[in-house]
Amino acid sequence: MTLPSVANAMDVLEEEVLVETPDGIADAQELMLDWNVLMIVTALGIAGSIAGAKIAIRIPQQRLKRSFGYFLIVMGMYILARSDPQVLQFAS
Repeated sequence: MTLPSVANAMDVLEEEVLVETPDGIADAQELMLDWNVLMIVTALGIAGSIAGAKIAIRIPQQRLKRSFGYFLIVMGMYILARSDPQVLQFAS
């Protein structure tokens, strides 16, 4: 097994990077980001991580696991319902 050389890595970095957007595929350098929204989402993510860590210390691990399992089941059902509403309809 051979590792890629530094020259090959630099060639990859210099190539055009394409990003999929709702409007199609665009060059990453032309992609416009709303930095205000990005900063708000980042700040909320950091705050949520800190709050979650403090809450996790106070709640027993078994209860956290069970709650997270229920959350995953509900989210899975929601995603199925959004992708194909007939999947979750019961026989009538």
